[in-house]
Amino acid sequence: MTERIVEIVIRLVYQLKTNNKNTKNKFDLKCLYKQGFTENEILTAYSWMTDKLNDENSEFKKLQSSANNKYRYISLDETELFTKEAINVITRLQALNLISNEHIDLMIEKALFLGFKKINEDMVKQYIAIFLFDAPDSNYTGSRTLLMSNDKVN
Repeated sequence: MTERIVEIVIRLVYQLKTNNKNTKNKFDLKCLYKQGFTENEILTAYSWMTDKLNDENSEFKKLQSSANNKYRYISLDETELFTKEAINVITRLQALNLISNEHIDLMIEKALFLGFKKINEDMVKQYIAIFLFDAPDSNYTGSRTLLMSNDKVN
């Protein structure tokens, strides 16, 4: 479930970066609904993003305000750890300043340490949810990813 929320965050950040000055900070949510995302998922993603943008100490805020566009080259040996789709997500995340070179290094180190054969797209998004947005591990009892119907976004 968190993977879908991270996908929405990616799309919202893309909209932020590509919007012109006249439509700055206005999001086209209709396209998200058309693509099958629910209102709870969209509100949760928006909440995650705005919370981290308003927190001066958040990794998300630091990455978004960074002008550092250095891309990390992933060697042939390292690409064997990832599926093609995961590599595509990493490339999108780098282009939008949602991950740093250090995040990629950490993903690779963890994969090697834990003995993963292939890191897929959902695993990359789960990593982003945990390390960038402090999302609880979905295996944690009592964790909640989505907003409930009575929750409010401030």
